[in-house]
Amino acid sequence: MRAVVTDSVLEQLLPLLSSHVDELKTQSLPEAGSTEDMLIHTLFRTCYAPSMAPQLANAKQAWPAFLEFLSGANGVPETWGSVERAQAYVQQLSFEQLAQGFTDGLGSKAVAQITSCLIRVAVRGNAYVMAGGVSLRDLFNRVQLDAVTAADEISAIAGRLGDDENKSKKARAASEPSELPELATLLEYVQNSSVGTDTALVPALVSLLSVFVGADAGRHGTQAYVMQLVLGMLTRVFEAATAAHIVVPESVVRVDTIVQAIRTSSSPQTHNQTLLLLAAVAAQHPDVVLHHVMAIFTFMGANVLRQDDEYSFHVIQQTLERVIPPLVQHGGSRAEQIAQAGPVLRVFVDTLTHIPRHRRMALFSTLVRTMGADSYAAAVVELLLEKNVARVLKGGRETDDVLAFTLSLTHELEAAQQLQCVEQVLLDVAALPADAVKNTELAAGIVQYADVARMSGGELRTFRLVALDYAHQLLTSRQFGSKLGALQGAADAQLSGTAQTQLQLIAQLSAQHAQVEAGGLLDTDVAARAWKQTVQLAYAVLDDVNALMRLQLFVSTVVQLLGHDDLKVRRKALALANTRLSEVDARTADADDVLKLLAPVAAVAAAELDTSDERESLACKQAALLCVATAARRFAAARPTQFTDLVAIISGAHSLGATQAAVASAAMVALAVLCDQLGPRLIPMLPTYLPLVLKHLRAATAQLETASADDLALLI
Repeated sequence: MRAVVTDSVLEQLLPLLSSHVDELKTQSLPEAGSTEDMLIHTLFRTCYAPSMAPQLANAKQAWPAFLEFLSGANGVPETWGSVERAQAYVQQLSFEQLAQGFTDGLGSKAVAQITSCLIRVAVRGNAYVMAGGVSLRDLFNRVQLDAVTAADEISAIAGRLGDDENKSKKARAASEPSELPELATLLEYVQNSSVGTDTALVPALVSLLSVFVGADAGRHGTQAYVMQLVLGMLTRVFEAATAAHIVVPESVVRVDTIVQAIRTSSSPQTHNQTLLLLAAVAAQHPDVVLHHVMAIFTFMGANVLRQDDEYSFHVIQQTLERVIPPLVQHGGSRAEQIAQAGPVLRVFVDTLTHIPRHRRMALFSTLVRTMGADSYAAAVVELLLEKNVARVLKGGRETDDVLAFTLSLTHELEAAQQLQCVEQVLLDVAALPADAVKNTELAAGIVQYADVARMSGGELRTFRLVALDYAHQLLTSRQFGSKLGALQGAADAQLSGTAQTQLQLIAQLSAQHAQVEAGGLLDTDVAARAWKQTVQLAYAVLDDVNALMRLQLFVSTVVQLLGHDDLKVRRKALALANTRLSEVDARTADADDVLKLLAPVAAVAAAELDTSDERESLACKQAALLCVATAARRFAAARPTQFTDLVAIISGAHSLGATQAAVASAAMVALAVLCDQLGPRLIPMLPTYLPLVLKHLRAATAQLETASADDLALLI
């Protein structure tokens, strides 16, 4: 009979089927396998055969009847009477037909109607599944919506929910919230279907999310769950699209709505799911997410960062790794980097003490790695040091913890990155103002991650001390020394640069110390002691750097510094050279390396006086001549030829022949040491230096003869 079913035959069979179903409602169900049972099964399978599905979908009577059969009872029956049993019996027959591929030939509209029926059945719980019968789960797996139809269904419910939200409070309270359970079921169904990651769902899901964001969060208990379903589906759609190199149009992405979802919800699960969605969106549209980055991380600082569970930590890592890169990939000037990244970094630093201790290191390591250690490690360190300053001044017990954490965080970096970090910190310390900035224009010109413009004089002094103490502890630590040694000289250039930076810092600190002292700003013992400790600690850091440098590197660094534009830096480089010359044994191979300093040092001694800063230039020449004397005392006897050549340089017009008594006196001392060490070897050179020596002696004698008793007392 099935093979010859036509529209006319169908019109005759359907009334027959309906009459048998009506009879079932007034009597007991037929026994399985009975003639009546087999007849009804045959009629149902014939009328609603899969091959007839396309015709049935357009039938005015047959299709509504099938949907009615499929829907079953209206709600869960309190008692299973004959009517309810008949409805369940026919419903199971409908299930069996669907399981046979009834929907394969149907259009999207008809499939959507069937899906809606199944969802209502699932929500009402009125499916009476007989033993061995077809379950709802089987049907949901068999009936598949296409993505566009699924999106339309979601949009339709979103529209009804949106209209409901626009009603008065009284009307809202009286309305039946059945949309939410049905919506939850629909979303679960779509999520687990083959179209669950289709990008066509995005507009509908975003629209639905906007309804929830604007809704009363406490209206329905199901709302938080449905919201998490929406967020989870959107996250999977974006992740799948990214993996397949499909870009979701930016026009349908409402990041402001997603961010608002964080703010309007009090559920930690919703918070985490929203952050994961933002991370997924950032993978495709980083610039769009970037506009809301501060809102995202401010929220994280107040909520998620304080959570102590693995999933929340996973969410934070995902958010950092996806949202941070677009923040830093554009580079820009240091001022632009500070303006963009500074507030985000400060959120994490300010929340440090609220983050569980055992998660701090992993979190900040991820932050530094994601931001880029080369560019932002020093920024994180400086903000941590600034936090430490506040605790030091307040006498907090956790100051050591913050500094220890800062050092441990730096130890997570490679040795070269640690050096780069220290050098940047030292550069920023050198750029600090001498005292509190009271001029608004000057404050605006300060480019620092730390909030220097708002620091008091005491806070600035403490920040210098804390920063230098950090550098000192890091450079002298065993962990850093081991990592640096493993590089086998690969970090020489950085070490040399750090030494130069530290010399510049010392020169700057000395100048600032003199400035505040002259300005009467050292009006307390605390301030004076802080400046003294700062300068001492700066020299200690310089010693630390020198101790890390091989002799050859030290020599090349000092030679380079002797040509520095800043005379103060030159003078301090000469002091370093003098110290190293006095430490090397003439009998070792190191003597050959250290004596490479002689020529550039002698060149400073023989150079013409710099009239732009005569005082500092005189000090440089004296320091250079002192170096020559030190070198002669230790090495001249063993290397006479090398030092004999120095006599002509020392006897030049700008050294021994200089009109400045301080320079000439220093040259006389150097010459005396050379004569003492070289002895008769200098006899051939007597015409070079002796006339100048005699000239200075005659001048000194004449000065003594004309000096008063008081002057003589001073000389003595």
